[in-house]
Amino acid sequence: MKRLILTFVFLLASTALALSQTVIYSNLGSQKGKIYDCCNGYQFEFNTSISAVAVPFIVPEGVTELDHVVAAVQWVSGYAPHYTNWTLAADKDGLPGGGLAFGSFYRLPKVNSCCKRMTGGKSKRLQLSSGAQYWLVLSWVSTGIIDQWAYNTTGATDPFAIEDQNGWYLVTGMTTPAVKIVGK
Repeated sequence: MKRLILTFVFLLASTALALSQTVIYSNLGSQKGKIYDCCNGYQFEFNTSISAVAVPFIVPEGVTELDHVVAAVQWVSGYAPHYTNWTLAADKDGLPGGGLAFGSFYRLPKVNSCCKRMTGGKSKRLQLSSGAQYWLVLSWVSTGIIDQWAYNTTGATDPFAIEDQNGWYLVTGMTTPAVKIVGK
């Protein structure tokens, strides 16, 4: 009986937590094996044509903080460690600005494998402003490591940004990297 009551309490708590979460933005596919494009994406590394990739999102009414982010990021080549950094950045004139929260995705799957999604929790309690635009940025970790943010499989071509040696620029009309951003 005690076990049944504890299970019931756990289920109630889990349901309440899930109900308090809101998907702010997602372009992850829903079909098994087609959550993201396992073989193609935006590769980034230190001091190359692409050193970071960023996807913008606007916070809906009623969402007050970041809960977690999910990205289809993969390891392409280079020595260990197999991880990449993520940053939640403020918006600065329609492009990524200063970092507000930071984290890493660890144990990246090898490129051409599907469909492990990397989930990152927030690094601190971060308040978001309804109606404001923020950016999820993935960037290189170290010289000699190449990572890839896989394309989505839903056909989304929402604007996103790429950073190279000259700074950030907006990309339109191309496949958006696969990502899901959850708030509460």
